[in-house]
Amino acid sequence: MVDYKALRYEMLAHNCTTEELAKVCNISMSSFYRRIKGDVSFTLGEIYQCKARLDLSTARVVQIFFV
Repeated sequence: MVDYKALRYEMLAHNCTTEELAKVCNISMSSFYRRIKGDVSFTLGEIYQCKARLDLSTARVVQIFFV
């Protein structure tokens, strides 16, 4: 399950919209929302793309995506 509040905080801090992050991950908005809700897991590639776009540390990635 993704810590949505932490992810949203990082998105706001880095001026990144939900649409932009979905595009960076190369997935549709509906797929992105399914991942946020926990219905589907983010792939490692998608997590890496989020990490790069939001300039996240490895520790922060663990906090957000591996709660």
